[in-house]
Amino acid sequence: MYVRINNNLAFPEIISTTLSKVDIDIRTHLYSHILLSGGNTLFKGLPEKLTNEVKKLAPKHMKVRRCI
Repeated sequence: MYVRINNNLAFPEIISTTLSKVDIDIRTHLYSHILLSGGNTLFKGLPEKLTNEVKKLAPKHMKVRRCI
């Protein structure tokens, strides 16, 4: 589980909320192409955990690929 600080959104919620606000025509493409960058992305298991959490928050018909 991701930690919330001061009622801010956790990282998977930020991704899901942001993608839910884009045009429906490109939303499917964006859900299946999540790219992580930066030093913290090297933490062991982060891509897998983030992928699982985003899948839980995404609409059921969306295909979420492994975050890389």
